[in-house]
Amino acid sequence: MFKAKPFWGFISDHLDPCYSKIDSKGPEYSVKEDRICVSNGSVTRTFQEVDYETFEDLNYGYAKDKNAVYRGTEKLNANTETFATLEKYGYASDHKKLFYFGEKIENLNPEKLKFIGDKYLYDENVCVEKKGRNFMVVDSEFCVK
Repeated sequence: MFKAKPFWGFISDHLDPCYSKIDSKGPEYSVKEDRICVSNGSVTRTFQEVDYETFEDLNYGYAKDKNAVYRGTEKLNANTETFATLEKYGYASDHKKLFYFGEKIENLNPEKLKFIGDKYLYDENVCVEKKGRNFMVVDSEFCVK
């Protein structure tokens, strides 16, 4: 396996087989030769912290290996065994926490979560309204039909 010497946390661009300039919307993963490549939206580089053998791309910029759950190269505080993406774009959860594009959403139980259209989330106790990338607890009448 090729191991280049890191330069300020990254392999020097001219030595990195993953290096390329791109134009994408967010984190994406790919496999090149014997390494995992990760894009931050403008540049793709080798993802050095990931365990190649157990790496799994989960879509929407989420991934996991035996050691951690990631959104791009950022480690999330999530359970690697129960973490999975949900049917709605950008959402993921483990058995205790709900995430939207890597940010934890407070007050909701992912095991009882229901989506009400594209704007509301409900877990039988709390109704949350999505406004952009922010979430606010609102009156449950918005979520109960």
